Amino acid sequence: MADEKFILAHDVGTSGNKGSIVSVNGKIMGTAREPYEVTFPQPGWAEQDPREWWEAVCKTSQEVIVSTGIDSHEIVGVSFTGQVPCCVPVDKEGNPLRNAISWFDTRSRDIARKTFGGAINISGYGLGRILKWLRITGGAPSLTGIDFPTQLLWIREAEPAIYERTHKFLTVKAFLLYQTTGKFTMTYDDGNLTWFMDTRRKKMCWSDSLLADLHVPKEKLPDLVKCTDIVGPLTSTACERMGLQEGTPVIGGAGDTLGCAVGSGAVREKEGHVCIGTSDWVTCHVDKRLVSPSTATGSICSAHPSKYITIAEQQTAGGSLEWAQKQLYHAQTLITEEGTQNVFEIFDKLVASCEPGAHGLHFLPWMYGERVPIDDAHVRGGWANLSLRHTREDIIRSIFEGVALNIRWALWAVESLIKKPFPYLKFGGGGAKSDPWCQILADVTQRPIWRVAEPQYVGSRGAALMAAFGLGYIKNFDDISDMVEIEKKFDPNSDLAGLYNKKFDEFKAYYASTKKWYRSLRNEK
Repeated sequence: MADEKFILAHDVGTSGNKGSIVSVNGKIMGTAREPYEVTFPQPGWAEQDPREWWEAVCKTSQEVIVSTGIDSHEIVGVSFTGQVPCCVPVDKEGNPLRNAISWFDTRSRDIARKTFGGAINISGYGLGRILKWLRITGGAPSLTGIDFPTQLLWIREAEPAIYERTHKFLTVKAFLLYQTTGKFTMTYDDGNLTWFMDTRRKKMCWSDSLLADLHVPKEKLPDLVKCTDIVGPLTSTACERMGLQEGTPVIGGAGDTLGCAVGSGAVREKEGHVCIGTSDWVTCHVDKRLVSPSTATGSICSAHPSKYITIAEQQTAGGSLEWAQKQLYHAQTLITEEGTQNVFEIFDKLVASCEPGAHGLHFLPWMYGERVPIDDAHVRGGWANLSLRHTREDIIRSIFEGVALNIRWALWAVESLIKKPFPYLKFGGGGAKSDPWCQILADVTQRPIWRVAEPQYVGSRGAALMAAFGLGYIKNFDDISDMVEIEKKFDPNSDLAGLYNKKFDEFKAYYASTKKWYRSLRNEK
């Protein structure tokens, strides 16, 4: 390996960090994982200690260097991907002044509705305000309170002493960029998702107008850089903590959705990507910003240096299966019965033994509200048309199918925006490891599904490939499309098109007939 060069890529997720060493050509050499906690101080609140992210980064860096046996001199860069955006107030030395407010925290929903409403409303937004936000940013903050600006405003209202002491408001990745380089920096994608950034092609800067509307000083936000820019060299302290050479370049990186799109190789114009992790999303790169407020689908700044990325993200996908594993099936009992140590392999076996359609059973994967295409914090998941005839095989298959039907809805939102169907979808994330899920997704969407190699590491691979481009090892960003290996292709079964067309119509009709009832229950995320 003396002539090979590598990137240390960190995928800073909600439940833990994965530190991976990846070749500049995208080959995963090894990985280490360190978990951390999400705390829920009150209903609707979700917080994390930012210092635990940094400790996990340091620990996994050292572990993966040891486990792979790769010399730190061969590591030519560090890059990050992971959860976005979260709100992290820090002092002048980069120390967090309180726990980070997580991306799925909804404590600021009342502030969002009050701030973004108006005399004439469209879907809850004041007409003038939403038009201005769309023109400048290409999107708008959610009314559910999950976005950066209303989290910042909540701190200003509820914790004014902390607000006054805050030198910079950072995101997860921006916090880690400071820990590694000593620079207060935020990449374009995170800046976009603060909804304070002017993302028009010739602007790419903080919007003085939007900041003035909410009386937020620009001085409280960091500098903006591209995802592929070199932010700076590692500090001596960071080198010692991570086990790297002093001066190793740190590249900006990107959030998990962007990282996975790059790591799947879906970087050419309107090349489709789908991912199933805890949540799911459908994305593609586009030349111009596209937005559909009615389906909560839009475009943000991309890791691609000359494109935006259109995203339709949904709240719960693999998370539904994890919930079922924990709450409905005793894992050890299944493992004993089936003679395997992997409960998800058992689920694959159960799904494969059940006929398509799960005997009419519907699973609704809205376990924590939904974003796309319905943007509804009140809706909840569950089963419809459940009867005594249904088996555990039906139940598990219905989860696989329900997530796929929901993805088909997101796919419709994206394809409507780009005005063309995808000829195939590059598939990554932990859910892509399941052959049955790949085939179900192909059958439900009636699109070929191309599973990429090592799909569970698409985020880490994407962060590494961004860094390799930024460092000059990749000359043309579009070449990444051919660099990522396609492990297996799943073609749709046309004989099942009628069945799943019918189930898709039933799926949408169920939501249409129950959404008012869910709202009457006043569920909140």
